[in-house]
Amino acid sequence: RRPRGVLVNPDLSIRCAGGYMIQLLPGATDQEITTLEQNIAKAPSVTRLLQQGMGPKEIMDLVLQGFDPQVLDEYDVCYRCDCSRERVERALISLGRKELEEIRQEGKTFPVECQFCDAVYSFTPEDIGKLLEKI
Repeated sequence: RRPRGVLVNPDLSIRCAGGYMIQLLPGATDQEITTLEQNIAKAPSVTRLLQQGMGPKEIMDLVLQGFDPQVLDEYDVCYRCDCSRERVERALISLGRKELEEIRQEGKTFPVECQFCDAVYSFTPEDIGKLLEKI
């Protein structure tokens, strides 16, 4: 089960977003499964819980009511793109000699935009020539 939600403000910015994932392990009894399903069914939406100020521990306690969960580790989660110029260079090299030659022959700076973080990496015809040397 993966209940999740996103609450959007009128200006389309994110007010709150969250979710949880529960995975049954081998050996779960029918009664445990039923209890868990009932807990999930009666729990308000994740966005409502977040709006009410509940944190991960409180949401876990609500959804796992009747169980004895143990927190084994805690860490902050954040979105971070791991793109870099070097990764983009490797991607360009994977296009092959013919396509890189065509890009270089256009004689213009060739921008490559990361589809995740919108970073733009610009490659001059000289940069493309250096990539061709690596092939």
